[in-house]
Amino acid sequence: MRGGKSLFIIAFSLLAALSVAPHSAFAALSLDGHANGGDDGAPFSGAGVTLTTTDANDVVVFEIFNENDGSNIPTTVSSVSDSAGLTWHLRTATTSPAMQQYADEGVNATDMEIWWAHAPAQLSSDTIVPTLSGTTDCISYVAFGVNGANTATPWDTNGSLPTIASSASGVSTPSVSGISTAEANTMILGFMGTGSYGSDDDAAPFVDGSGYTSIDSSLFGACAFAASTFAEYELVSSAQSNIPAELGAPLTSGDGWFMIGDAIQAASPPATTGRVIRLVGGLRIVGGVRLGGTSPVSPGY
Repeated sequence: MRGGKSLFIIAFSLLAALSVAPHSAFAALSLDGHANGGDDGAPFSGAGVTLTTTDANDVVVFEIFNENDGSNIPTTVSSVSDSAGLTWHLRTATTSPAMQQYADEGVNATDMEIWWAHAPAQLSSDTIVPTLSGTTDCISYVAFGVNGANTATPWDTNGSLPTIASSASGVSTPSVSGISTAEANTMILGFMGTGSYGSDDDAAPFVDGSGYTSIDSSLFGACAFAASTFAEYELVSSAQSNIPAELGAPLTSGDGWFMIGDAIQAASPPATTGRVIRLVGGLRIVGGVRLGGTSPVSPGY
């Protein structure tokens, strides 16, 4: 009787241990390191931005904004490289032939682009540099890592993404609407680029929008005009429909801006399988071993 009771207790404990609570269908998304930088384009030194992360298997996002002094032809990004040897992909780009710059001192061509790469290992002082199609007056960067993302196809599959808005001049709050997602667990991202040196052309910081958290910003004015970038994020757990990404305050400088809204989707964990457990004169467990002995049992169950 004692042995039977012990067998019951052991069997119950095994079943409890093997009964795993349901887990989330998606991994948890989190920010993993961020950095900012800029460069005077006369000449462009290719200094780039240096990023360090904590985790492996990140999606690294690189935001670039530049303005081309005295030209109506935007200088674009031909490619991106880094010291870790990652493979970079263009997510989106937008240009303007005429955007007000730095306290109404000029109207220049501008370009804003978002690039990304999968970093399978932790990054340590990884220098990320764009190759440009031509000359530039001023360029600024924000880079950051996202952990828990789908590293093969990181961007949400909703066909409306990314969404892009712009203003050529005038006091206004950078904002983009129409962000909708196909997946429930995503990191909503807002990217802003402007020819203003901060929000007031005097290095005032940018303000993140309602519900968003600032990732980083770059205010670069060591050139004829200026270039600034800003990024923010919000984590959501349900599919979104037509939501905005915006700053929390206007650019009082009156300079032009781009705003891009996008979303990174969480990774799905690998499917798990298990063997059926049943009692047939003893408890059969995974691996076909009978509880209380070492004799194998037939796997045909």
